[in-house]
Amino acid sequence: MHPNSVNSVNPLALIAFFISATFCNSISTYDKDVTLTLKEKALLDEFAALVSHKMPHSYMKEEMYLVRWLRARDYNIPEAANFLLQNIQWRKEHNMDGIFDEDWSDMARDYKYHIESRDRAGQPLAYLSVDEIDIRKAIVNGKGDRLLRFVDRAFEEVTQLVNDLGNKYKNITRAQFIVNLSGYNLVEHGCLRCIPAILRAVLSYEAHFPEYVDHLMIINTPTIAEPLLNAVRPLLGPSTRRSFKVYGINKKTNMEILDGIFEKDQIPVNLGGRKRYRGQSLDYDDY
Repeated sequence: MHPNSVNSVNPLALIAFFISATFCNSISTYDKDVTLTLKEKALLDEFAALVSHKMPHSYMKEEMYLVRWLRARDYNIPEAANFLLQNIQWRKEHNMDGIFDEDWSDMARDYKYHIESRDRAGQPLAYLSVDEIDIRKAIVNGKGDRLLRFVDRAFEEVTQLVNDLGNKYKNITRAQFIVNLSGYNLVEHGCLRCIPAILRAVLSYEAHFPEYVDHLMIINTPTIAEPLLNAVRPLLGPSTRRSFKVYGINKKTNMEILDGIFEKDQIPVNLGGRKRYRGQSLDYDDY
């Protein structure tokens, strides 16, 4: 792991680190991710020795990738190994290595997400606004499974972006996620056939892309969305659940929260910032 990992510093630095970690709330997500106790590092080494030779890609053999699966199972090596190997089998069965070679023009046109923004630490933002998607339309047109595969493609793209930025800049381990619920309605998003699709997407993230979320922010949440969010929460792993934040429709409050994480020019215009994505409409009073 990072040179600041517990096993690589002298005792005085170790003491200083734990004092700062205990009393300073500003410790970065990156520092938390790359810092291990001696016991955790020993477990990671044991886990890597057990599974690394079964990984089909070099990035999967890196400590930062492997520790995600270990943390997701609370450092229980047998459970983490089973969890990871099940994912490798799933990736093979679903041809995840070839998912970017498929023609997604129909989905990309009707179901938009955006990954161009960065937070103040350089982490990517995955932004989804429900007014750019119609889940019911995909289902009634017989494209429900295709939509879910497109969601997996999105998760793959975001997590690979995190991996690439981490390798390039050495200080990126997670992404920010924002779901803008402005425009959420019970016909296009909350219908009886829509909710199972949403829950399946959540389960897919937890099963195949764990420990990649820094903040998962649900913005402009109407009261009619609360039953859906209540159904989602129990499906989240501990790390995602800690990151899961739901905010209402107060634009000023939401902007204050976002200002603490992003520069203004990286906040989507739909949320009051200056980041304009291609094809995105303006719906804030000031823009």
